[in-house]
Amino acid sequence: VSSSAELFTGGWKTSINQETAFSCSSSTDDDIIASCLWEWGSVFSDTNSSTSITWPNIGTYQVNLTVVDNSGNSATTTAIVVVDDSSIPSLNQQSIEQLPSSTIEGESLTLSIDAIDAYDQSYQLIYHWDLNPNSDSDANGDPTDDPDFIGSSVDVEFEQGGRKDIVVTVFDQSGNSDSHAFSINVDNAAEPTSAIGLVMVAMFVGLVTISVAMIGFRRWQAGLAVQLLQGRGLSEAEAKQHIAMVKQRKKIPLFADASVIAGLDSGQQIVTSEQKSQQRQDAEYASIYGNSSNQTQTSETFAPRTNTYAPSGFAPIQNQYGMGTQSAAADAMAMFAEEENEEIIETNKQEGVIEKVTKVISGGVELPHQVKAQIDVNDAVEDQQSSIEATDTTADNQNVQQVSCPLCSSNFEIAIPDVDEAIVECPTCNQDFKLRFD
Repeated sequence: VSSSAELFTGGWKTSINQETAFSCSSSTDDDIIASCLWEWGSVFSDTNSSTSITWPNIGTYQVNLTVVDNSGNSATTTAIVVVDDSSIPSLNQQSIEQLPSSTIEGESLTLSIDAIDAYDQSYQLIYHWDLNPNSDSDANGDPTDDPDFIGSSVDVEFEQGGRKDIVVTVFDQSGNSDSHAFSINVDNAAEPTSAIGLVMVAMFVGLVTISVAMIGFRRWQAGLAVQLLQGRGLSEAEAKQHIAMVKQRKKIPLFADASVIAGLDSGQQIVTSEQKSQQRQDAEYASIYGNSSNQTQTSETFAPRTNTYAPSGFAPIQNQYGMGTQSAAADAMAMFAEEENEEIIETNKQEGVIEKVTKVISGGVELPHQVKAQIDVNDAVEDQQSSIEATDTTADNQNVQQVSCPLCSSNFEIAIPDVDEAIVECPTCNQDFKLRFD
């Protein structure tokens, strides 16, 4: 049998819907071939030398040829015809792009792909996944199409890390194929972490978070404390110094609010630098001149009144005048006395009478009797006041004591008040401390 189909080891190969010619001309006999009878399936033809057959479906078919000579002798032969389609399946490009490129050793990985074919249905296509394209495990001559895994979607697992080369091949019923090669990077699995390690990490993260929160809250409240003190007249530097002093005096709770940090919860009085300076000046004045209230009380107790009256038996009642008024009156009386003396002297000269005149020394004048009496009384009062002031000064000097600051160890003097203990401010470090007087 000869044919227009493609000859291969197992017979003839042709395509669907393609007219294929067969001939018996190659048959021989010692006489003459009288006829050729062709048989394929249930169809018979009595064409003597050739026939044409078309198959609408792919598959493997048998064509039987029987030849007869003039004597009636016959011989039969069979030809195998494989009918396939010429269309090649094509892998879907979108599914190729979705193939994974990495995984972790020991973990399951799903590989999926699909293809289309002009003749074959999708369920008729066959997929081969070759995970070792360098080895021809099926011995078909092609090392890249071994069926290590079969199917459009497979689950694979790699036991070792590294790069893995994979080739996927799709076949249709006619053996037509399409393939795609790609690689997957397999990462080493992480070492298992113990439960204690996880707990320690969680505790460390929590501790860091709490510490950051505590520091942030403390700084926030410290800033508010500075603003509170600034609102009470302190500068920023003075406010920070005051907060430092509060921290030295007492322990500040960890989550204390701004009023506690500023020392406002204890009712402590906030004193500005100007007020402290004024207090130091007042303290120095008090240490030198004594307490103004005590001095006033002493003066009222021991000193006579500024304006003094003459005894009622010797002098008439007079109005009280201030020191300026008395001085002006004394000057006027002195001028009047001087003019009167000059008139007396001039009269005596004219009458020739020798009159004893009081001699004025150093440009002074002799005052009338009433003025001299008033001046003598004032002098006595001033002497008495001087004596009293001397007594007060001596008393004040006896009430002055030298003390030492327990904070900066500087020495200074203070006037001892009439109390058992008092709060004293050091003029050097401006810190207050309690002092007890025995």
